[in-house]
Amino acid sequence: SGPGVTDDGNGLTYTFDPAVAGIGTHTIEYAVTTACSSGSAFDDLQVITDVPEITCQDFTLELDANGEATLTMHDVVTNLEPGVASFTEDFDFGLPAGWSTVVNTGNCDWINTATPPNGDSFGSPAMVYDDDDCGNNAPASNVSLLSDVYDVAANTIITLGYEVGFQEFGDGQTFVTEVWDGAAWQQVALVDDSLSPNIQTVSIDVSAYANAAFQVRWTYDDNVGDWGWYAGVDSFHLDYDIPGGPADNCDNVTSITLSQELFTCTDLGTNTITVTITDTAGNTNTCTSTITITDPLAVCVLGIEENKLAGAISLFPNPTSGTITLLNNSNMDVHTVTIMDINGRILQLVDIDGTTTNFSIASLAYGIYFVKIETDIASIVKRIAKN
Repeated sequence: SGPGVTDDGNGLTYTFDPAVAGIGTHTIEYAVTTACSSGSAFDDLQVITDVPEITCQDFTLELDANGEATLTMHDVVTNLEPGVASFTEDFDFGLPAGWSTVVNTGNCDWINTATPPNGDSFGSPAMVYDDDDCGNNAPASNVSLLSDVYDVAANTIITLGYEVGFQEFGDGQTFVTEVWDGAAWQQVALVDDSLSPNIQTVSIDVSAYANAAFQVRWTYDDNVGDWGWYAGVDSFHLDYDIPGGPADNCDNVTSITLSQELFTCTDLGTNTITVTITDTAGNTNTCTSTITITDPLAVCVLGIEENKLAGAISLFPNPTSGTITLLNNSNMDVHTVTIMDINGRILQLVDIDGTTTNFSIASLAYGIYFVKIETDIASIVKRIAKN
């Protein structure tokens, strides 16, 4: 007997209905009677909820230059399970696409080999600078190996890992590892003495340097012509956290939907949305969030003069690989042109040259940028893309 229990009447089994018993721990009593005695035995059954869990938070979105903002579940759901992903290269087939080498000084370049001129083998093909092969009294060697460019601007945990080999001959050779932080190269490792063991595994936390154009550079320098052995890199990996997803519910896969994802000028101010989680067994749960929409670029309040200016200003080519032409067909004199990133940070000021101005964003990373164009009586913001 007990909550939700029905005796099957055969002296052996019973039926338990968790819906009747309800959530919690329930004690089941077994009444035992024999020819000699009688008594009771007890068992505990726990009933847990089959409703998937979901918790939400309020969030603020800023409209972009097109007057739009997109909400994702990662903005509002707080109990997602985080994930991890990696960029990896093993150099088994040579220099990977997107990677490059630079001979800053000297006559020799990096090679793809598993066997350096001295010490242990990498075991599989690696990128190696063989200073020994360049010969004694060769011109000074300063050579760099550069990785592909990785957009890790949205990631908070980033780890750089690789195998490194380095053997010097005498003193003076160095092998430096740097990362690009979006504005400058930052040194994160230095080898200036022969390694023992010859091949070692390196792991470096580079989270502080997250940006949309993250890159790694290794530079070997033989100290103005000193004869060295080699430097090498293998088994590259860049590990980074990725936005999580909804957790399974008792092994049932779950999915999340938002009642509204796209917001425009009509949504300025506060909005209430419903977030729904559903598992493959059909169980659902919801929470609500207050989404505040702001317009920092003032795209929703353009006046007559702003509309005139917006229609008379052209930026081309767009997308661009670097050079852009600004053509002003209005009767207003443009006095300020500012390049900003998606967060509104000022990256570049453009010198105005009459009605037609040519400028370059070649130094900026690939991505989306905003161009704020100002006159004495109006200002507008246009979007450009660099690829």
